[in-house]
Amino acid sequence: MAEHGPIEIGFQVYAEEGGETFGAVRGLVPQTNALVIYIENAGDFEVPAEAVRRVHDGKVIVDVG
Repeated sequence: MAEHGPIEIGFQVYAEEGGETFGAVRGLVPQTNALVIYIENAGDFEVPAEAVRRVHDGKVIVDVG
């Protein structure tokens, strides 16, 4: 996993730096080391923390692969 700062509820989620937001952090699941990300019109998804590439300025960039 990439080094990054703390992730907070409400941070916007992106697939790439400078791209369009596709979701928002809705929760953290420490038991499974995952984030709950809400995607509009699709609902909540649990994403492993290992997918996080960068965190800065209220943004979370994830590897969608």
